[in-house]
Amino acid sequence: MQTLLLNIAEDNRLRYGSHELAG
Repeated sequence: MQTLLLNIAEDNRLRYGSHELAG
């Protein structure tokens, strides 16, 4: 379960990063 949570966290991180880069 920890790995799953980490994967989700990474997804959210990438998504937020993309939004930030998109501005």
